[in-house]
Amino acid sequence: MEPKRLAHRALTKGSNLKPSRRKGLTAWYLPLVCIVVFLGLQPRLAATEELSAKEIVRRMTSISDMAKDSTSRAHMVLIDSKGAKIDRTMVTYRLTLENGSKSLIVFTAPADVKGTALLVWSYEDKDDEQWLYLPAYERVRRITSSGKGEGFVGSDLSFSDLEERGLEEFRYSKGQDVNEGGLDCYAIEAVPNEKDYPYAKIRYAIDKKTFLPAKIELFDWDNASKAFKIATCRDFRETDGIPTIFFMEMHNIKTNHKTRLILEEARYNTGLKEDLFTQRYLRRGIP
Repeated sequence: MEPKRLAHRALTKGSNLKPSRRKGLTAWYLPLVCIVVFLGLQPRLAATEELSAKEIVRRMTSISDMAKDSTSRAHMVLIDSKGAKIDRTMVTYRLTLENGSKSLIVFTAPADVKGTALLVWSYEDKDDEQWLYLPAYERVRRITSSGKGEGFVGSDLSFSDLEERGLEEFRYSKGQDVNEGGLDCYAIEAVPNEKDYPYAKIRYAIDKKTFLPAKIELFDWDNASKAFKIATCRDFRETDGIPTIFFMEMHNIKTNHKTRLILEEARYNTGLKEDLFTQRYLRRGIP
């Protein structure tokens, strides 16, 4: 098989999810693999105030828009069923806009993925747009709706997982509070209104103090009684006054494959310009 075709298969394998054609709730919440979640503007609640399930999720998903822009450097570690590891490094840029956001992910190492980049434009009122640049092909590929179920660079995340989504496409319910990683958490379940969404339902354990997700369970349409992917978030730190998630692991139960995202550095409100988030920079890589 041609080297370019092998590279393409390695970068897009790993998921057979149904693509989503509608706006909805982000599957694992941490937008665009940057694992940077912003806090600081969330109001503290009175002990007696009761929040609905939908309001809890709204507060969680709104955290990522609390900084005007962010730049993060992180490792993506792929772990197969035998424990073998592949370590990749990447830089993620994100810009919050009035009607959505724009993000750019660029892989910097190792050599087989260096220069691979993903550009995402997210909108409040229409479907997200995504473009992938594969250096082996020297061209930009637009990710269509039919391709959003593919795995992202061989990880346990699909292109659909990387979309930022709204709230209105789901029904929400709240269960008994849970303890997750030593955190007192709300237990929330979200069920999509339409069956074209990649997951039959999503369960969240959301930290009561920060509204950050401590655990997210994803359920397949073929077996909605047991989660087939589980994301856990740990190592919450404060950076420049903004609490940030420094560790996330996505575990695919079916394949026993794991993807870890480990943050090295995060910077906020540095004045990123919108012209960074274009196909020109997608090809160029890190500015």
